[in-house]
Amino acid sequence: LMLIMFVPFAITRLYQLADARGRVAARTVTAALALVLLVNSAEGLDRVTTKRYLRDAGDWIAGQSGAYRNNKVYSNNRMVDYYAGKREVELDNYYSAHVVDALTMSTRWKRLHFLAINLEAKGEPGFYRNFRYRIGKEPDIIFENPRGDKVLIYDFRDESEKHY
Repeated sequence: LMLIMFVPFAITRLYQLADARGRVAARTVTAALALVLLVNSAEGLDRVTTKRYLRDAGDWIAGQSGAYRNNKVYSNNRMVDYYAGKREVELDNYYSAHVVDALTMSTRWKRLHFLAINLEAKGEPGFYRNFRYRIGKEPDIIFENPRGDKVLIYDFRDESEKHY
């Protein structure tokens, strides 16, 4: 990551050397390299901004009385877990749709304080409807990105403990 800081200076230096020697091919390659880096940076920014809703959801849970330290929390997304304060890494199958189904089909979700479910816009269309039916309530808060991906957060604590 530290090396990326020096890339613009290196490109500028290559361009100056090519310009001093009058080499058109070297200048063209340097310009093409700069363009590729610019495009990759823009694509990286897009990925970061479309995932911002996951961080916001995790931060919101963390702000509610200590999240993982003081509450039972389940999320089907690693990023939400991380920003909510969970520091251990779970195996991939911990985040699968089968776990969410098993959790909601049984009454295990009633033992949780927070349930955060990440739904992608391209996911199964009937999943949310069935999920909402099983839980029996609307989410307390929804975080969403412009593409339609969202995190539904259910707060099952007593009303006296809610501060939002």
